[in-house]
Amino acid sequence: MDQSPPALDDELAAPTLDTVMEVATGGLLRPLGPFAANAVPVRRLNILDDDEPHLRPGDIVLAVGLPAANVPRMLADAREAGVAAVIISGPAATALPQHLAESGIAVFSRSFWDSWEDAAVALRLALAGAYQRVQAPAPGVELDDLDGLADFIAEQVGGSVTIEDLRSNVLAYSSSDDEVDSWRRNAILRRQVPQERVAAMADTGFLAAVLASHDVVHRPADDGHPERLVVAIRAAEEVLGSIWVADLRVDVAQATAALQRIAPLVAAHLLHAAAAKAGRQRSATAEIEELLYSTTTTLSAAATHTDLYTDGPAIVLHLVCSPDAEIRANQPRVSTLSRVVAADCGCRVAPLWKDSELRLLLTDFASVASAERGGWKVAQALAERPELGARTPRIGVGDAVPTLREAPASRASAELASDALRFAGRSGAARLIDVAESAALQAIDHQLRGMELPTSTPVDHLRCHDQEHGTDLARTLRVYLDEFGSVSATAAALGYHPNTLRYRLGRIQEICGIDLGDRDARLLAQIQLSLLHP
Repeated sequence: MDQSPPALDDELAAPTLDTVMEVATGGLLRPLGPFAANAVPVRRLNILDDDEPHLRPGDIVLAVGLPAANVPRMLADAREAGVAAVIISGPAATALPQHLAESGIAVFSRSFWDSWEDAAVALRLALAGAYQRVQAPAPGVELDDLDGLADFIAEQVGGSVTIEDLRSNVLAYSSSDDEVDSWRRNAILRRQVPQERVAAMADTGFLAAVLASHDVVHRPADDGHPERLVVAIRAAEEVLGSIWVADLRVDVAQATAALQRIAPLVAAHLLHAAAAKAGRQRSATAEIEELLYSTTTTLSAAATHTDLYTDGPAIVLHLVCSPDAEIRANQPRVSTLSRVVAADCGCRVAPLWKDSELRLLLTDFASVASAERGGWKVAQALAERPELGARTPRIGVGDAVPTLREAPASRASAELASDALRFAGRSGAARLIDVAESAALQAIDHQLRGMELPTSTPVDHLRCHDQEHGTDLARTLRVYLDEFGSVSATAAALGYHPNTLRYRLGRIQEICGIDLGDRDARLLAQIQLSLLHP
């Protein structure tokens, strides 16, 4: 399946595999051996169809779902076809070592953290960016030097330049000896265009016009708004950001032509920066997970990636948000919120997301007691924030531990507390000691589930009767036992007249033979009705 820009006629215009992988840096792919074929021109991205493979020279092949037994044959076919690289993952990698040297092509494994869809999108954009870099290189500007790129563009265009992402964050700006207008100065100082300014441009349709156009858009100065030239940065028709030019020192037509010519070279730089940022996030995520789930972590490496103190007390929170799609889509915003709340409470935090569950590792406490107080304060503050969904989240607060190396124990107790909240049908924040009864009952429930009783019980007979006759007598018995045998309280809870309830209790005893005056009979019935749901 072809997933790339069309191949160019000029063989020399195609980027090499080295160039593509440089753009797509950040840990997305891991080379599985040394290769001499990285200078081969890359033409397209090919998602392998194992039933009907169609390999072509210059392909980067994504071997999605390739069985391990088919690896040797596929690599041989890839070498014969002149493929540039093959990407594999999972069981296919286990069949690779003995055939690696024989293949003669570059083979990479996909990152554990990224799906095949993630890899396909990233490589498609990287290939498009690499094509543009080959066609329009920035002399003397390295891929990771965005400020140098802004200076180069400013010199070519004849104005002051800022490079922004799709959220109007200022990624880079050109240096200038001249006085800059207030709009540009404020954006540079904040590293982001003020939100009120973004909203105003969105309301007038100006931002939409910029993102929809492949050409440079000119906004003349009017009503106190300074003059700007703007162009969207694209790779494979996907908008990555924009270039803004202010303080023009040449006429508009000349600057427009220069910006139109230079704009394509920026895509590779933005893709490289995004890939590097994603790589840092992957490293941090891996380190946090290692800290929370393993006792063999190299703490110095973890501190480098997560900005945590390693020699002091720590505490873990386990936060389960309502299963809203909005929460999953706004995980970065919720992570930022957790950092703000933690900073307000005087500690540092490292977040780890898994689906709609967030684990927060809190550090920078003077003592275990202060960690206990700080963790509880953060949990209570988060429980009250509307950003976490329509329903109040469940937040399990773990036991504070004296060192970061013992964080797995805190994480385990936090998860037990949040699970106990779920079992009890509650929300909000709780420590394990606060939900001890629910946690104990949940543990008993876990142990008893699937257990075969030696004989059928009165509750079994009652459930069978309910199923056959469409009655709900088991619920009546459960509420009666929950209300400690009080007829008045049970009748009120179920909405029955007390005499009606007495009649139903009599029917229950007739049907299943339970002796409600027997302590063991009541205990067994309550365990079956409360814990062992059919």
